[in-house]
Amino acid sequence: MHTVQLSSHTGFDGWRGQRFAADHLTDLADGLHLSGLLGGCDALLSGYLGDAGLGAAVLDILGRLRAIRPDAFYCCDPVMGDDGRGLFVGPDLPAFFAARAIPAADLATPNRFELAQLTGLPAHGLDECLAAAAVLRAAGPRLVAVTSLGEPALPAGRIGSLLTTADGAWLVDTPKLAFRRSPAGAGDLFTAHLLGSLLSGLAPPTALERAVNAVFRVLELTVDGDEIALVGAQAALADPPAIYRAEAVSG
Repeated sequence: MHTVQLSSHTGFDGWRGQRFAADHLTDLADGLHLSGLLGGCDALLSGYLGDAGLGAAVLDILGRLRAIRPDAFYCCDPVMGDDGRGLFVGPDLPAFFAARAIPAADLATPNRFELAQLTGLPAHGLDECLAAAAVLRAAGPRLVAVTSLGEPALPAGRIGSLLTTADGAWLVDTPKLAFRRSPAGAGDLFTAHLLGSLLSGLAPPTALERAVNAVFRVLELTVDGDEIALVGAQAALADPPAIYRAEAVSG
């Protein structure tokens, strides 16, 4: 269910479109429920919301889904901002994520900037990211994946993703690619791929490996383009090459 419909990513000049109102989502959920389709959902994934009103609608849908499927998995990608850009959502959304969405989630996938925003803790070095991820897990999610780790958590020229659970933490890092134009959507792709791998029964470190390798291959094919190469990388999305491995880490 779309929370926005835009002519293009907002990084392009001249984009047009709008965010949908909260009742747009609840109407669609009503239709799924009345059609008997809502109970067929194994998971709910939320990404960019824009404001807390849409967030409340997502949690209402989650409540309806779990009333039918108590085991339904909720993955919250708390899209709020990034290094360099800062926050790019409504001012009420960070508090909504921290107080309501994150506690309801099974998996949270903030980037490094969002992790710091949600916890109020520094998240630059690897030990800091591990400590902040532990605080976020204590708020509710069983799994926390943190993307966009760079220096000083990793050596110069590397970028990584961290996955933490009660049983351990794993890191996969890759070379940091140089793009003609900074791509949009890599974080969304990572979250969707990770969720799909976890739902298929893969162990967390294996799911992390697959997601990072799939995204890296997409980004390799995107270096000279304007949009991430989802079509060109279909084979890698379905069966990612096992180039970059998950390494167990500890604070």
